[in-house]
Amino acid sequence: MILVLSSSVFWVVFDNKINYTSASIETSRSQAPQINGTIPNIELTEDSPPFTLNLTPYESDHNDSGANLVWYFTNENTSLYSIIGENSSDDLIIITPRPDRFGSNLVIVWLVDSDDQNASQYLWINITPVNDPPTIYDLPDLIIQYDNPYLFDYEPYVYDIETPKHELLFEVFDGYEGKYFEINNLYVIFNYSQEMVGQVVYVTISISDGETMIQDVFKIQILDDPCPPPKLVRLIPDIKLHEGTTKYILFDLDDYFKNLDNDVTYSVSGVMYIDIIINPNNTINISAPSDWIGEEIVTFHARDCVGATAEDSIVVTVLPVNDPPGPAQINKPEQGVEFDEDEIIDFEGVCDDPDLIYGDNLTFKWFSSVLGEIGQGKILKNITLPIGKHVITLEVSDNSGLKSNATTQITVLEKVGSQESKSDYYTILIFGGIGIIIIIIILVFVLFLMIKKKKQR
Repeated sequence: MILVLSSSVFWVVFDNKINYTSASIETSRSQAPQINGTIPNIELTEDSPPFTLNLTPYESDHNDSGANLVWYFTNENTSLYSIIGENSSDDLIIITPRPDRFGSNLVIVWLVDSDDQNASQYLWINITPVNDPPTIYDLPDLIIQYDNPYLFDYEPYVYDIETPKHELLFEVFDGYEGKYFEINNLYVIFNYSQEMVGQVVYVTISISDGETMIQDVFKIQILDDPCPPPKLVRLIPDIKLHEGTTKYILFDLDDYFKNLDNDVTYSVSGVMYIDIIINPNNTINISAPSDWIGEEIVTFHARDCVGATAEDSIVVTVLPVNDPPGPAQINKPEQGVEFDEDEIIDFEGVCDDPDLIYGDNLTFKWFSSVLGEIGQGKILKNITLPIGKHVITLEVSDNSGLKSNATTQITVLEKVGSQESKSDYYTILIFGGIGIIIIIIILVFVLFLMIKKKKQR
């Protein structure tokens, strides 16, 4: 019997003819992929078009190539940008800045081969702010009565994403050198005299953020009307409510607008996310959506039969109510899959939460009914589990501790052939021992014969 020690395995083979042979097995370990060079940082500007990052030139692996090598990112800040193309075969990652968002985010870029070995590198995604000009929206024409001060609020008609409205430079030009109006922030009081009756005045509104100026024009018609136009007698208060709620009969518009003819018609503008209902008795109901928080500036208009208008704007603030994470889902491993012991197992889960865009974060934890906690993260790589049936649980929790769970069941089996290997090992020991005993007996017998023959001489 010959025993051979290879560079990594000590191996003895016994075949069915009870002949002792020897074999050596050399084992080789797959090498991890490598990232060639340094992936350059991504430099984008606010509101820029989608950027495509081709990662193919940066991947290298001794055993794999093409579709067997995939890329994915971790630590990404999806409130700044959206990202698609991870874990795809073409290695193209598309990054799109979100509207009016800017900032810097340090991500980790991962390269993974078919053996789930990986390499990683840090990468900055920088989105630089750019100045957005102010905007003027749909200035309405006005009808006013002479010698009757008319207050108009221009706040809901101007907008700048970066500059607060009170910091904007607001100017009015009507060709009369300011004789007939007064400006207070974004409020303008128009008061034209009797000699202006029957005329139409073209008024220019100018807005500047210090870098860019824009203008718009509207017209004012001055009437000699014995019944004055609708008038705002007091300001409507701002409103606050929680997402997913409704407030009924908040106020009565007749308490804020007056018109002697009682021929006023009410309307509201500026509504995007919330819902405002003007009831037949001119009371107001306001509803907030379930998955939106923020502020909206809405304007209530009171218009009489000749088109004269009074209006007031309010801020409606929708306050957050924490929503639980959506349904968790386990993509890997799949239900009922069987693995050999020491086989690498990948874990991948997904879950969404409507509050992520408002700064909420999700924590992913993985558990095994046999082992306990396995690890944390959307994706776990290079995991091995002990032999047995495992109920795998993915637990996703948000910042407030609200949770969503998903489960799947897998089985880890003892390696095929391990029992046969043990049986062959014991067989080798038994027959090897018997062979040695036979050889000893033969040697003793031969030695006995040799001694006997010598004595006979």
